[in-house]
This record gives sequence, structure tokens and C-alpha cells, in this order.
Amino acid sequence: MARLLSTKKLTESQRQLVLNTSHSLVEYNAISTEVNQEVIPKKIIKNAIITSQTAAKICIKHQLKLKRVFCVGQKTARLLINAGYNVVLICTYANFLSQILVEAYRNETFDLLCSTQRLNTIPSALTSAGIDFKEHHIYSTLANYKSFSNQFDAVLFFSPSAVKSFFSVNEITPNYLVCIGETTAQSAKKFSKNISISRTTSIESCIARAIKLLQNQ
Repeated sequence: MARLLSTKKLTESQRQLVLNTSHSLVEYNAISTEVNQEVIPKKIIKNAIITSQTAAKICIKHQLKLKRVFCVGQKTARLLINAGYNVVLICTYANFLSQILVEAYRNETFDLLCSTQRLNTIPSALTSAGIDFKEHHIYSTLANYKSFSNQFDAVLFFSPSAVKSFFSVNEITPNYLVCIGETTAQSAKKFSKNISISRTTSIESCIARAIKLLQNQ
């Protein structure tokens, strides 16, 4: 029986994907978020860039006025579409989105709705291309430090911030670090060579990847 650690609390259906196998599961939230109420824009935004489910949920809750949305991630896009927003572009990764914006929307201006700890991928690309944009740090990502004495066969990571949080207080070296995407994997590579990336950027795919790896041990 293998031991898995998820750095994000799972839903019941996600949890069952592990518990239906012979493996055991430990889970906790390696990071949490805090909404920055004072910077949430009140104006109508013509072109919004949203790269996380957290940002999408804040936009929906506060009923931000967004004419068009350029999005990273299928689940993020689905949240916005279901809430009635006009999502015109969905990309798997931020670098793909950046490339399209630079090539096809060079004459537009954008508002990036993101975390204070956002990656530099999109801002760097837009700045280099001379595209006008404004950042709104509508939430902060906070580390929840928790140390573990036991060894895990695989640890699931869903963001670079979670990788940083975990390894800030843990020196254990799991057999596998299973990451939800390339960006998270790049952060994990600083701590291990045993990196595996899920086929799609979903929690379910990340879990499935870990289970497959452990079955092949």
C-alpha cells in the first residue's frame, strides 16, 4: 500500500479516486487565499485576463463587469461561462495565451486579474511586445506551513506556491512529485528529479497520474 499526500484538500469524488485503490491518502491545504477588497476594480473592463479559478470566483462573487475574458484553464473558463461571461479565448498554459495575445491582439489593452504572487509569464510577454495592460492583485496567496515526519510515495502539487510552501518546512524526498502542469513542475524540479506531470491541468488527472505511477512500482 502506497502513501499519497495531496497539498490541496480534495472533494469527496476526488478523494474516492484514491480510496478506491489500495493506497492511503493524507491531504491538507499548503496554501490559502485572501481577497484584496480594496483593489477589486469597479470599472467596466474591456479585455480581462484571468488565469486561475480563484480569480474567476472572485470576479463572479463581486459581479465584475467584464466585456471579454481571455482565460487559462478549462475549469476556470467553465466557471466564467456558467456565470454568463463572454470567454473568447481558453488556453492550457499562460505561455500559450501570451503568444496568442502578442500575435493577434497587439493593438488591444488588457486588465490582468491575478494574485500578488502571480508568475511573470504574461506580464513579461505583454511588456516585451509593447502591449498596454494593468494588473489588479485581487487576492493574495498565503503559505500554510505543515511539516511531516513520515515518508510519502507520491506528493501531489497543484501550484508553484504549494511547492514552495511544502518544501519550506519539509526535507523528505517522495518517490514522485506529481504536478498539475509544466509551471508547477518547473518549481518542483528545484527539489527533485522524480517529476511527473498530469496529462491535463485538472486535479483528477493529477490523481490518476499518481495512481498509475504507483501501480508500476
